[in-house]
Amino acid sequence: MDCAIHCSDEEADATLVPQNIDSWKTLLRAAEIRKHAPILNMAKDLPEGEIPPVQYHRKCRSIFTMKKLLDSIIVREDPRGKTAKDTPRRSSREAPSTSKVYDEQCIFCEKASKYLRGQNTRDTSSNAPSYVLMTESGQQQSGN
Repeated sequence: MDCAIHCSDEEADATLVPQNIDSWKTLLRAAEIRKHAPILNMAKDLPEGEIPPVQYHRKCRSIFTMKKLLDSIIVREDPRGKTAKDTPRRSSREAPSTSKVYDEQCIFCEKASKYLRGQNTRDTSSNAPSYVLMTESGQQQSGN
């Protein structure tokens, strides 16, 4: 038997049949969207829950049931038929946010830079209190 949905250049001899009812429903939905008469005619005479003896190439089925292509056919035929997933993208030129941009000055020490002038090292917090630690032997140990 030939490929019922032939839509690729594949000339393979191996044809497949739907594996289960979900596979058949997927194929039938694609046929309804594409208005593919051979598949639709098979479905008319078929009792509910039965799988017809339709055969197809693996690659043909892949192309025939490709969701992206089916969605584009739906939109092309009915522009109002957009899915919920097709929400418009936000423009990058929208109004700026209302968040505040703070000054480059530290609110604690009021310095504009964390580096010492003319050096590439950070300011050692000399204003921070220094603590004296006592060791177990009673000697003092200074810490920052």
